Amino acid sequence: MQLDLALRMRVHTLMDAVAEADPAGVTDLTPGIRSLQIQADPSRLSQHELLAAVRQLVAALPPTDQLVVPSRRPPPPVLGRPGHP
Repeated sequence: MQLDLALRMRVHTLMDAVAEADPAGVTDLTPGIRSLQIQADPSRLSQHELLAAVRQLVAALPPTDQLVVPSRRPPPPVLGRPGHP
């Protein structure tokens, strides 16, 4: 096994898509390196309905090489000001 950053980005994008779709009954999303755990309340959302919703979201994802995941650029370290240590 090895870390596949493209697959990790795809999992992250799928998690965002599920969160945005906000299917009734989904109670938790836990991303992994190569998987997404979706917890749902079966009294509100059947497994069949959840799988159908996730399949639609996966089909709508852009190709992996076109994914854009928000990130931030950390500020440069503060090295001190003239006359201060």
